[in-house]
Formats: sequence, C-alpha cells, structure tokens
Amino acid sequence: MTVNSREKRARRLGAAALVATLLVAACGGSGEPTTRFHATRVIAFGDESSLIVDTRNDANGNKYSVNATVSATDLTIACTLNAIWTQSLAASYGLVFPECNPPATAVAAPVSRIRAAFGARASDLAAQIDAQQADSPLGPGDMTTVLIGEHDVLAEYQKYPAVGADQLVANVEAQGAEVGRQVNRITDTGAKVLLSTIMDVGFSPYGINERQAHADTDRAALLSQLSQRFNASMRATIVNDGRKIGLILLDELTVQVVKIPGFGGFTNPFTGTDATSNTFGVDPTYGLGLVQTWNADVSRDFRQAWNVSVGYTETRGSSLDMVRAPNRDPDGLRIEDVSPFLWETSEGSSVLHAGSFRFRRRPVKGIGFGASYTLAKSRDNASSLGGGGTVVAQNDQDLNAEWGLSSFDRRHQLTADSSVELPFGPNRPWLNGGGMWADLFRDWRYNSDDTPKKDFVLNNPIYSGKILVGGKNFGSGSSREHAAWAIYDYGFRCVVSSFFADIFRNNSINVGILPVQVTEAFLDKIFRAIEANPKAEFEVNLSEQKITILTTGESEKFDINGYKKHNLINGYDDIDYLQAMKENIQSFAVQSLY
Repeated sequence: MTVNSREKRARRLGAAALVATLLVAACGGSGEPTTRFHATRVIAFGDESSLIVDTRNDANGNKYSVNATVSATDLTIACTLNAIWTQSLAASYGLVFPECNPPATAVAAPVSRIRAAFGARASDLAAQIDAQQADSPLGPGDMTTVLIGEHDVLAEYQKYPAVGADQLVANVEAQGAEVGRQVNRITDTGAKVLLSTIMDVGFSPYGINERQAHADTDRAALLSQLSQRFNASMRATIVNDGRKIGLILLDELTVQVVKIPGFGGFTNPFTGTDATSNTFGVDPTYGLGLVQTWNADVSRDFRQAWNVSVGYTETRGSSLDMVRAPNRDPDGLRIEDVSPFLWETSEGSSVLHAGSFRFRRRPVKGIGFGASYTLAKSRDNASSLGGGGTVVAQNDQDLNAEWGLSSFDRRHQLTADSSVELPFGPNRPWLNGGGMWADLFRDWRYNSDDTPKKDFVLNNPIYSGKILVGGKNFGSGSSREHAAWAIYDYGFRCVVSSFFADIFRNNSINVGILPVQVTEAFLDKIFRAIEANPKAEFEVNLSEQKITILTTGESEKFDINGYKKHNLINGYDDIDYLQAMKENIQSFAVQSLY
C-alpha cells in the first residue's frame, strides 16, 4: 500500500481544520454566551494545497496530487475520495465546491469558491481576496481558509548563497507579515478565517535532498529557519482575539511526524521524493462511536439523617474502534508479496452491567459519612477502549473471538468517605466575625439597622454547606474581585448557576471558587431538591466535570477551561503555575534558537 506524502498531509490537515473550526465556533466575546457558528459558504485562498483542480492542466485529474479511483478495477477519477482539507471543512457544513459536485449527489448552484492557485505566493493573496470581493463580497456568514507561503520560502532559499541568510530571513518575515495583514483584512469583513502555518520545509523530501547535495551548510536547517521565521512573522501580525481566527499549526505537525515515530499514523518517513510505503489504513466508512446508557435508581430517606439507595446501570457501545490485520494469520501472510498492514474500522462494541448499593448519613453536628458498593462487569471487542495501548485483533478471520473482559473491568468496588465541619468561620461558634464575607449580599442579608433579615436564606441556620446555588446571570455587574473574595471568605468553594458574567467567572476561578454552569432545566431540579429537603446534598466532581444531585442520582456535565481546571485541582494561581513550569521554561530558553 502506498500513499503520496501530500495526500497524507491533506488528510491530517483536514482533521486539524475541523478541530480549529470547532474552536472558532466555540469562542465568544467578553460578556457574550457561546454560540455555534455555521458557515453559509467556504472560500479557500492560498496555493495548490487548497486546490481541487490543478489550474495548469485541467486534464490531469480532479484533485491536486491526491487523485483516487473508484476502485482497483474502475479507474475513473473520483474527486469525492481522498478529500483535501478544504473539502473536508466544507463538508462539515454540508457544502461543496463547484470543482467537485458529482451529478449523483449534485448541489444546485454551489456558493463556496476556491480562489487558491498553483504556485501562489504571499504577494498574490491580496489579488485573490480582491477577486472574491468583486464577485461576491465576504461577510459574517463566511468561513475562509488561508494556506500560503511555501513558495515564498522556496523562492528565497534558491537565492542562497548569492544572498546571505540574514537577508533571506528578513525577506520571508516581510512576506509572512503580508499574509497576516491580508488575513486581518478578511476578518474586517466579519468572515471567519482558518489560517494554517506552512509546513517546516526543512523536514520535507526536498529539504533532506538539499542537505545531502550541499556541503557548504546545513541546507535543511536553513529551510527550517526560513519556514519558522515566515510563520512567526505571520502569527505576530494577525489580530486574533479568539473570535475570528482558528490557527492550524502545520509546522509543528511536520516536526512531530518526523521526530515521533508512528505519530498520526505515519509509519515510514522517507528521504526521497518517491511515494512512501504505508502499513496502516482506515476504513472509508469509519464512523464515530455511539454509547447509550440506561440508569435506574431507587432512594429512600430514614429519620431525615440517613439515605439509602440502590441503582442499576447498563451501558452499550457500538461502532467502536477496532484495529485488524487482514493480511496475517497463524501461518503467516495470507496474500503473498503484500506486506502486513493494519486496518482501522469501527466494528467494535461493548456492554457494561453495574449494580450499586449506597448509604449516607447527612452531616449532624458537623459530622457525616457514607459508603458505596458496586458490582460490575464490562466486556468488549474494541481495540483501544479504556485508554490503554491499541490491541490488534488476534485472528482477523474470527473477530468474535475478540469478545472478552474489558481492560478496565472492575468487578467489585467499595468506596467510603466522611466529612467533619470545623467549628471556625461563618455560622460557626468561633472566628465568625468580620472579614469580607460579612458584606456578602449585605443589602439582602441585613436591615438598615444592621439586624439580620430573618427571611434571607443565608440567615437561616437550616441551610449550610460549601455550594452556593444562584439564579441566571450570577455575578453580573461584579467587575471587581471583591465579590469573589467575599464568597470565598464566607466558606463557599463552588457556585452553581445557569449563566455567569464573564468577569465574575474569571475572578472566582482565580481565587479558588469553581463556577459550575448548568442548563436552566437542571438548575430548576436543584432548586426543587433543596425546597423538598433543605439538607439535600450535591456532589461536584471537578475531575469528571460533573455535578450530581445525590438524593435523586441525577447528574449533568459542565464545562471548564483545561488550564483553569488544572490550577484548581492543584491549588495554583497563575503565578504558581508559572513557578511549577520554571524548569521547563528555562530548558526551552536554553534550547531555543531565538
């Protein structure tokens, strides 16, 4: 099996483009709730990396350098196979380009356009944008792609050694800055941009050959330097506040592929310009896995302080990842003269049955405890389920034999916990006066004569705990960190709401408070659980990003920035995090060329 290097890059770039699209779609401005962006059309700018039809010779195929035939016997070129990255992006929005709109599935009058051209350089990008603006101006509903600059690096490199390296670096930096300015020009129209850095040309077959052909200097290192400076200048020029531009780091992907054996499915990096042998393939019909879960839970309270519950959970997975070896059997190769290869499909499945028994004693006089016992059995035939290393099916001709206990199967699990509330702080016997917490919700808690309002919830001793439940738009107008400090000093470590003001959310995380944003429907369930039982307990699991109403077993996932989550788990603020990374930062500074 052989795959052209540009085809492999196009596939990985397509996957990266979809991830970057999600990131752009997930970003909102300050104070704005998250909204999902759905493009009405995709406009591709750049060089031949974004080209379906090679404009130099339309007869050479339907897709630049990654043509595919319908089958081994039907040699008709099929432009829908081996999709390039711009096609994959358009397909994610249900769009197609006119250059690949087969009659069987034709879309009437496709609105997406490819302005990219073979051999295009940074100086050509402005003209491509001008052509689009003259034809149909860009606007807020457009997703654009930009990948250009490799030809600039190659053109400057070919001037060496007649032109010195320092001047070449200055030239590519100017060209990278020009690309950045044109990208800013696109974002000014309101359109979104997926911008890719160029690959590290020093690691390309051309760069490797240049190193071998010249003894005057390390030519591959020079090409890498030019690639890096082009990308750095481009990235320094773009104005990216997280809402307009999704950045694909193709240069870093290049380095990872070369330096990390097997990274991304690349198993045989080559040193020439010929095709490379590939021992790994993916089923064209590969689909995402589906997991379905059923829960049943019965809970009962005894004497107010005790709760006992019994539950059953069944989870079934389908279309899970499976890695096969079609050309191997116990006696060796099944097909002579064809190397062994791995084939990734989505044929795997799994099933989990689990029963649990739980009891809990709610805190009485500050002391509470509980325990849970779970009996479970999990079986699957998937290759990578459970987060361990990939396991290849032992007998490709008998996939049923793969069915067995899951790698993460835990038959018996017993957990117990206890809690003791210390008699210090708000609503406690000692050290309960003064501090910023005293002014928390002051106008709601106190009358004008500083006497407590008996009808306010925080003045009612029946309510206690470390979780504060609030209504929608919690923290709006609290632009200073004092609001978060007051909540923290009062003793709360978690605030639950259906929406938080952005500034308050950031201030809360920075002082050690976890803001948990849930749906309005789930928030209503929480309030009803508290109204039914003021001593109702809730569990917030930051590691799993899940909040659970323990009296009913109902739960919901919540989102949190990965960096902030890491800091909260480790008790870091921003300075603590940097100090923890001190050795890595110093090591990087020593190794960096710049």
